[in-house]
Amino acid sequence: MSAAGYWQPHSGTMDFCEPNYEHSHYVAEFWNTISSVPILLTGIFGVCLCRWQRLGHEQMLCYTAVAVVGAGSIAFHATLMRTGQVADEVPMLWSVMILIYAVAHHADDRRRRQGQSTGGSSTLGALRAALFAYAVAATALYCSSGFVVFAVGYGLSVLALVILAVRAIFTCQPATGPKPRQLLACAALAYGGGWLAFWVPAEAFCHHFAILPRLPLHALFHLTSAAGPHLGLTAFAMARFEDEHPTAPPSIFFAGLPAIDRGRAVHKHV
Repeated sequence: MSAAGYWQPHSGTMDFCEPNYEHSHYVAEFWNTISSVPILLTGIFGVCLCRWQRLGHEQMLCYTAVAVVGAGSIAFHATLMRTGQVADEVPMLWSVMILIYAVAHHADDRRRRQGQSTGGSSTLGALRAALFAYAVAATALYCSSGFVVFAVGYGLSVLALVILAVRAIFTCQPATGPKPRQLLACAALAYGGGWLAFWVPAEAFCHHFAILPRLPLHALFHLTSAAGPHLGLTAFAMARFEDEHPTAPPSIFFAGLPAIDRGRAVHKHV
């Protein structure tokens, strides 16, 4: 599926299901590159949202990680070089660690805001240290072993994130309202459904069906990968600040997806 291109010979270990250099001499996988831009923009707009709505440093760090993943994905799909691949895959591993910590922090802060006892800074500090150690070990193993290690480590991390997120939203007391639950379900459907509907068919059957390289399946997965984290982060922000009765109207900055609005509560301590 390769034509002559600027970045050849490629040094990356993956070549996704899209004809290379079909639309540009300088972009290896055109649609996979273009579709990575919404991931970058989601992270950038998310950081701005955190500042506007005072959502905390943990939430801002999550959106920063999403932006870094988007930038790495652009670099990888545009060049198919090993440096771009590392810039894409390593941030993906670290971003899940950041999200796991944010889930724990949000749940702890929600309990505090509801007048309940919390695990405190020592528990969160221990979790932070454990996640950092895991991320360092997984990165080192990935750099020495390659994509299979990344896929296994990333998959297990996402599974842990999903379990913790569901537990935090659906079993917390007092129970959350319907909006955070709906948003978390939409987040899981967007990311998990996109992986099953787009990523798996494209990469598993690309060379078995001639039409698949002509379908932008991996590019569509990028769009669901932008939507999923944003919806999940919105769900946890809604649960965290539920005592303020925030709203989540559609936002033009997130392609019509809901974004939290804390209303007057944002300025009550200013």
